Amino acid sequence: MIGLAMTAVLLALIVDLLTAESAQSRRFISRGQAAVEQLQARRIFVTEAARATGTADARQLGALRILPDALVLQGQGSAQPVLRWTAGRASFSYSHDGSIWRSTSDDAESDIVRFTLQRGDQSHVWIAP
Repeated sequence: MIGLAMTAVLLALIVDLLTAESAQSRRFISRGQAAVEQLQARRIFVTEAARATGTADARQLGALRILPDALVLQGQGSAQPVLRWTAGRASFSYSHDGSIWRSTSDDAESDIVRFTLQRGDQSHVWIAP
């Protein structure tokens, strides 16, 4: 009888552990998906910044455009979201040497490009050489 009770307790403990691990894995996967989306957005930014030529400003860089809540890639007649945010302010800036940054560029091809997303007191910065 005691053996049967111990078996039931151990089985309940194993089921509880397996369920907790599964919930933890789901949380990890969701965090991982957000990280993957950030990496994909950064890759698109770097690629498109390298393709940009001509003049650029704080909101437009080649095919990339900053909207109030998103960084988008302008295609032929459509805009594909690259990165979205619910609160914050974003901008592009440009530099020849990485120390002095300007809000416009006459030649985006030869400048270092910085994308900044300001959310409260946190800044997310991507730089494309």
